[in-house]
Amino acid sequence: MANLCNDPATYAPVLERMIEILGANDHGVTFGAAMDRASREKGLPVPPHMVEPIMVAAFSVIANGRIPGLPEA
Repeated sequence: MANLCNDPATYAPVLERMIEILGANDHGVTFGAAMDRASREKGLPVPPHMVEPIMVAAFSVIANGRIPGLPEA
């Protein structure tokens, strides 16, 4: 069984909600605030070692419209 703390798919709902929050044109929201809110809403605490990969993925989706490592997504 996979270690859920290291499985990026576990945190996909947080990433998805984070992108929705950031895309809502609320100019006062930061990436960190969006992650905190998404994590609370989804009930998925993000461990410290997963914060950077999720932040990078969110930035990439917003900037390029693509998820890193998943060019077809």
